[in-house]
Amino acid sequence: LELAQYNADRHRVGSRLRFCQGDLWPPAGSFQMVVSNPPYIPSLKLKGLRPEVRTEPIQALDGGRDGLTYYRRIAVGLHQYLSSPGWVLLEVGARQAEEVGELMAAVGLTVLPPVCDLAGTPRLVQGYFK
Repeated sequence: LELAQYNADRHRVGSRLRFCQGDLWPPAGSFQMVVSNPPYIPSLKLKGLRPEVRTEPIQALDGGRDGLTYYRRIAVGLHQYLSSPGWVLLEVGARQAEEVGELMAAVGLTVLPPVCDLAGTPRLVQGYFK
C-alpha cells in the first residue's frame, strides 16, 4: 500500500485515490471504481504452471476449484460497496471473460465488451452501475 500511495503521489493523483487493505472489501465505505486482478488460476492447474509463475505466492494465484472464487465474492459485494454511478475493471484468465461478465451482469452491472491483450485474448472485464 505504501508503494501504491507513493506511485499515486508521484503521478499527482494521490489526493484523488484511497488505498485500502482488506479481504476484498473493507469494513465500511463505498467506491466509484473497483479495479482488481484477483487470483484466477483453477486450483488443479497450479502444479502445471511455468516455473517463473510458480514463484508468486500461492494466495496470489489460486482462484479455487474453477478459478472464479474471487469473482463471485467481488460480485456479491458490489451492491454494498460500489457507488452509482460506478465502474468495475477485472483482469481475468484466458477463457474466463465470458463467465466473469455473466457474474457481473447477474448482479446488475452493464457489462461492456472485454478488452483484449496484445495476443488478442480477452483479459479485462469492464462494467458499470448507472
